[in-house]
Amino acid sequence: MALQVTGAAGAVYARLGLAGGGPSRPLRASDVPISLGSIVRAGASRPTVIETFDGPSFCREGATRLLTLGYLVKLPEPPPPEPDLTPPFVGNFDPPAGTAILKTTPVSFDITEESGEFGRIFVVAFYAATGVSELIHDGDGFRGYYAATSSRQVIAGGFRYTVLRSRGWPSAPTIQTFAVDRAGNEAS
Repeated sequence: MALQVTGAAGAVYARLGLAGGGPSRPLRASDVPISLGSIVRAGASRPTVIETFDGPSFCREGATRLLTLGYLVKLPEPPPPEPDLTPPFVGNFDPPAGTAILKTTPVSFDITEESGEFGRIFVVAFYAATGVSELIHDGDGFRGYYAATSSRQVIAGGFRYTVLRSRGWPSAPTIQTFAVDRAGNEAS
């Protein structure tokens, strides 16, 4: 019996003598490349590594593949994905922060995340003159004074919000956003 292996340059070669010879059989059920693996002797309480391969790519269906009775090819699990440490981005305010606005001026801004997936987004208007906060958007829809006069558009990686209070702004608002991505990173 032989194990057929695909090298990095694409050439196929065989490792003979695993079970006393016999016809060679390719292990190509799928095209999932694995960069290293081991041939192990199964059947004992603790498998014995017979030979390790670094460099060639094994193609396989599962983590372990039967070669012949008593012999398995054991392939390592792929490395875990890199953790997402980037918080969502809030910006592109129009008009820019600190700009005086009229009672009927809409405020627009973007909330984006490189994956485009959010756990939750809340948008709040805070009025420093009165100390009152009003919920604009709760992640599912616009609420209260903002339901009829505000919109949310899908953009690359997130959303563009355009908000306006239906009775006009009672005083200059501070727009506060609370955006959390699926990894738990929160926009600051």
